[in-house]
Amino acid sequence: GYAVGANGTLLKTTDGGISWNYVHDFETFLFLNDIKFYDQMNGIAVGTFNDMTSQYSVVLKTSDAGNNWNKILLPSIASVNKVTYLTGNTLLLNGINLAGQAVIFKSIDGGLNWLEYRNYGNFVFINDVNSLTNQGIILITGQYESTGEMFLFIDISTDNGVTWSSGMPQPFQDYYPTFS
Repeated sequence: GYAVGANGTLLKTTDGGISWNYVHDFETFLFLNDIKFYDQMNGIAVGTFNDMTSQYSVVLKTSDAGNNWNKILLPSIASVNKVTYLTGNTLLLNGINLAGQAVIFKSIDGGLNWLEYRNYGNFVFINDVNSLTNQGIILITGQYESTGEMFLFIDISTDNGVTWSSGMPQPFQDYYPTFS
């Protein structure tokens, strides 16, 4: 397994988490938020670089089981939180664009290039993006603020993101859903 964190830290365990080894230390101001492998060789780590003078997102891509990582800069994305694999070379990132809007970005080439896929606008936070790839289901959860109240939203696609339906339950207080 792998773990990521502040200061570009990338750790690997081969004994179920009993011990951890540094795989790589990236830049000091790189904060890695998530890492996913879609097979034993290919993986993506995502994070945000912020040195108080500039901020942009970074995708780290490996095709050799994490021994070497290629850095892909995403200057049009202010921050990213999570990477989700759909099928094959198709991935989603959730984050914030330079305008401060909550967005989902999509790559169809294994993470080399990213396009804005869904824009949720201002005053929105995306909590989680999950997929059941063998069933074509994508689930996006989050919250938005309207007239001083927080609302939960759930967007679901049952055809790998071709069409979407939304659910907007009642206002909530301190509830932050995560689906696994």
